[in-house]
Amino acid sequence: MVQKTQEEIKIKKIYFEDRGQDFLSWTLDEEGFVLISEPFQTNIWKGTQVILETIQIGARPKVILEWNKARKGIRGVKDITELNYQVIKIE
Repeated sequence: MVQKTQEEIKIKKIYFEDRGQDFLSWTLDEEGFVLISEPFQTNIWKGTQVILETIQIGARPKVILEWNKARKGIRGVKDITELNYQVIKIE
């Protein structure tokens, strides 16, 4: 597996409207995976994939969530959901 250098990885930062949630921005890698959630909840959102085509100013992006439903014998169930917060800025 070849590691990409920092210059080769396109990183995007998106900012959300503030409605009292614990995250106001996400830093994403080139495939839309959350690397950093600020100011809080990196431990919750890191690794979540944002569908890049849904990132637009004024839009609520869609994310792919993977649920662990081990109690029901189901693992790795994926679900697409729309966030409750609009994007207000993209860097």
